Order: sequence, then structure tokens, then C-alpha cells
Amino acid sequence: MRFVALTRRTATLIAVTTATLIAVLVAGLLTAPAAHALLRWTTYDAGRTAQLGVPDSQVLLEHDGQQTLAWVAEGEIRSLQSTPESWGEASRVARIDGEAHLVGAIDSAGVVTLAWVEASGSSTSIRSAQYDNGWRAPVDVVVDARSTNVAEVGLSLAVVNGIPCIVASTGSLLDGTRAISTYVWDGSTWIAQATLPDISSRPGTGQAFTSGDLLGVTWTQDPDGASMVAFLDPATGGWSTSTVIETQMPLSAPPLIAVPADNAGTTAAIVWGRFDAASGLRTWYYALLSEKVVGPKVKLAVGMPNSVRPVGTWAAGTLWVAGSTSSALVSVWGRGATNVDESVATPGLIVNSVSLALEGDDHLLMGWMSQDPGTSVALNVAQRLRDAWAEGPALEGARVGGVVSAARPTLLWQRAVGGAGRGDVVVTAYQDVPLGVPDVWKLRVKNGPTVTVRWRPPADAAGITGYVVQVRKGKQPWRTRTTTDAGDPTYTFRGTAGSTYRVRVAGVGFGERGAWSAVKGVTVPKEPQPTQP
Repeated sequence: MRFVALTRRTATLIAVTTATLIAVLVAGLLTAPAAHALLRWTTYDAGRTAQLGVPDSQVLLEHDGQQTLAWVAEGEIRSLQSTPESWGEASRVARIDGEAHLVGAIDSAGVVTLAWVEASGSSTSIRSAQYDNGWRAPVDVVVDARSTNVAEVGLSLAVVNGIPCIVASTGSLLDGTRAISTYVWDGSTWIAQATLPDISSRPGTGQAFTSGDLLGVTWTQDPDGASMVAFLDPATGGWSTSTVIETQMPLSAPPLIAVPADNAGTTAAIVWGRFDAASGLRTWYYALLSEKVVGPKVKLAVGMPNSVRPVGTWAAGTLWVAGSTSSALVSVWGRGATNVDESVATPGLIVNSVSLALEGDDHLLMGWMSQDPGTSVALNVAQRLRDAWAEGPALEGARVGGVVSAARPTLLWQRAVGGAGRGDVVVTAYQDVPLGVPDVWKLRVKNGPTVTVRWRPPADAAGITGYVVQVRKGKQPWRTRTTTDAGDPTYTFRGTAGSTYRVRVAGVGFGERGAWSAVKGVTVPKEPQPTQP
């Protein structure tokens, strides 16, 4: 299988280069035509020089087939809204002063909420805006975040039962101020919630996530570095008591991560790394959360580098976690309905560049950054279909990349186009297309009853990793005779003199079969009878 560039240009759509995918054949799936087997990528270039270097300075959200892209540009936050066929025109969300760190969320009605930390002179502030058939005027959330560094301010956003909630981890490493503040949107303004008295957070470590009908908040506690979790009921403003997740986390990086509730909205997860000062490595654990109940601690992986920060998502009752375990491997773990431990080899991997997303119940998309010596940074992508990983194209010149879960699974990245730290914001979406149909063009009987089948590959053979050949003798049922490699469009079998054979061929790829070719037939001549003396 490979990713194939579209040659047609419409508006600002441009094609992405092709690359070969590693495909795995699953014989048990060859009895039914393929629902999809090939990913064709189209790319929209936002056409603006963007600020780089601030983590997560762009977001992509999806609701009911429509996507909203927002990114930080020079002096502005801009956005695009998609239709099922294309992207609209870019619009300005807000003017900004300096750089900004952007987060976003979308509710069940499709209302988009953006929040961002914005540099303003020698201080920082937090603002937000909402999109509901148009962008509303931005409003202030935190006027002074008590920091001069945008990256030092933690900001996350979650929607709980339709209520947007912001968690802001503010303060400064220089003056020792620490605070986590939580804000709930009441339809017109952000209402600050009562702060738990035992929160003494390291700046930048607070996170918001959904847990049933509650807002979960995680943070790394000062001065001992314990990881904590507490829950807020947005409807009442009431907090639960804090729960200690882990005590052996004396280093602030990486903090624990929270994986929002699964599609059922009932089970969330926390993933963290217990630090071993002697080895400098972490043992990674996870715990499942249901409302206020924190489940048992379960070991996930041993010996992870201290700098690694995994990412996670849910799929069909399974918690999937991925992270760079070395400069050459992305490791992936699935825990729950499916238990999986596997790795994807990727030389030149850039640590903490891995992102993971879900499409459907069994299709995982993963992106990561890599850089080989003497080459530019590239965004790589892999997909997991039918219990196997296949790598996609390397998008050269990328600086920031990610995969976003959506009805139309989409890559979001930035491409360097000029000097260091500048680039275009790019969004890349795929569509599924069927495998091409081969053409059986020759059946030849030679050397007695030997039958040779030859076929032409389809004009568009992308995604085909081999061919399956079926033969029907007389009125007998069709029988699968062989599966060949993609580069060998021939098959030979021994027939019976006087019998008629019909043959058809179909392409296969990624465990799926395409449509059958037209049927062609041949009759093996009867052997000549010896003449009587």
C-alpha cells in the first residue's frame, strides 16, 4: 500500500508526495470486497507564515464531519472551517501581542472554544473565543498569569456535559509563585471556581480532562513532586478531595498525562512515570478513572528515558499509549479490551514528537518527527489496520506535526519555508478509495494440460501488494488457487484434458480484496487417441 498524490488542483489543495507502505495480508479477510484499502492524501496550505517553537500552537477539532483548524500566525490567531468537500477561507479569531500557546475543544453541538496564553510585553495573559456560525469577540480569562514565558504557563481545556472548562497552571519559576486555577463558562463569561487548599503546583503541570460528568484535574505537587488528581462538578462548583497518584516523581519533566474519557464518557486514564534517581529512568504506570474513583496502579513499561512523555487515546474499550522509547523506536501499548505491546522502527526519531489518534474502532493513526544526519526534519506517519502497522510518507521540511482524531483523519503540521522558526501551517486529510481491478488478458495451454494465466495490473495499482487467483473447473465452485506478489502477474496450473476452466483475478492489500476482474475461460484439448494398427 502507498499514499498517492492527487494530480487535480482545486483552490489551494496541493498534492503530497507518494511513498510505499509496508502491507500485511490477512487471508481470512479475502472473502469479501474491500471497504477501503488505499489512502489518498490531499493537503491544504494555510498560506500564512506561522510562529513556531511554542508547543501545540495549532489545533484541529472535528464535529459531525466538519473540522475547525486554528493556528497562531504573526500577530494573529486564525482559523478555517471545512465542508465535506473543501476548506473555506481563513478568518481572524483575535490579534495577539507576541507569541501564543493555543488549545481548543468542541462540544456535542459543534460549538468551538479556543483558549490561549498570550505574551503581552513582560507578562502573560489567558484569553478565549468561541465559534458558533462565526467567531465571537475574545474575552479575558486570566489578566495576569504571573509569568514572562508563554511556555511556562500550563493551559488545558475540556468540555464536560456541554460546559467548557479551563485549567490554568500559572506562576513563575523565578519568584516561586505557584497556582492552579479552574474556570467554568456560564454562557457569557468565565467563572473562577474555588481552589483546592492543598494545591501547590509546579507551573505548567496542570491538566484538564473529562471523567464521566466531572472535570478531572491533574498536577505535579510542590515541593515533593507528588502527582495528584482531583475532580470538579462544573454544575455545582464542588471539588472532591485530592488523591495522590504517585510520590516518586521528584522531577517536573515529564509530568503525568491525562487521557480523556472514552467514547462512552465513563472511563478516563492517567499515565505517569515513577522516576529512579539511580538509573535516571522511569517506570511507566497507568490507572483508570471512573468519576471520582481512581483504579489500581498498573505497570505499563520499564526503563523509559526520563525525557519521554507518552501520548494516549481510547479505541473500543482499549487504552492506547505511545511514546518514543529510543532514538529508533516508537513503542505502543494497548490495555483493556485488547492487550498489545509493539514497536514501530523509525531511525532519527525526535523525542516527544509522537502523536496518536483514532479513526473508527480499529484504525490508529500515529505521527512523529525524525531527522537523519544532514537532512531536514520530516513528519512521518503510520497506520495500524488489521493488527499491523504500515508506514506512510515522510513529509520533508516539517517542524511541528501531529495526528488528530476526526471523522476524516487528518495530519496537522508546520512546514519550514524560510528562516529558522518560520513556516506554513498545513492540514492534510485522507480519503479511502478501493483497490484497482486487474485485467486477465491471456490464458494459454502449453505443453500438454499446463494452463498459464497472465494479467495486467490496473492503471492505478497503488495499495496492491499482491493478487489472488481463483479458478473454476466446469460447473464446480470457484476455488482460490494462489496469492502472488504484486510484481508477478502470472500463474500456472495443471489442468485436465478436455476440461474447461474459468479464471478471475483480484488485487489484495492490507488484508482486503478488491473487485474481481472479468472472467476468461479456456478448454484444455483432449489428448489424441492412439491410432489402431
